[in-house]
Amino acid sequence: MAYVEAQRYTEQELRAVLGEIQIDDSHWRWLRKSLNYASDDQYKWFFLIAEGYPQAACLVYHPKPSALHDGQIFYIEFIAVAPWNRENPLAPRSFVGVGKLLVEEVRNFAKEELGLHEGFSLHALPRASGFYLALGMKRLPEHDKEVLQYFEMT
Repeated sequence: MAYVEAQRYTEQELRAVLGEIQIDDSHWRWLRKSLNYASDDQYKWFFLIAEGYPQAACLVYHPKPSALHDGQIFYIEFIAVAPWNRENPLAPRSFVGVGKLLVEEVRNFAKEELGLHEGFSLHALPRASGFYLALGMKRLPEHDKEVLQYFEMT
């Protein structure tokens, strides 16, 4: 955001740039989140590190009843890829697919280490809904929270 501010865009240009970059989670305070969820064994943190830097982070809650079947799954509380790995008009992405890769690894961990069913669920930020539909997740509107849409992967 500091880079965007330094460009001194006109209001119209700024609106266009902000419409193309993914900043819906810019208010998340990861240190605060890590402190809030550190002592509860039902929460697990996962990070994808490459070239010495975090490329993606994910916090999951387990176990959670599935809305689609009788099994226990995990719930993604928060997931984000680093800003330099997001599609944007300012610079090319460093890595592509890190969010999907991280979710796949979490799913493997949940199945193998926690004994959970392979599925998972989450509430999506509005601009992320298309991504989760493209992954093959099922939208379940009856479980929405305000503007956050509920999705579950079978």
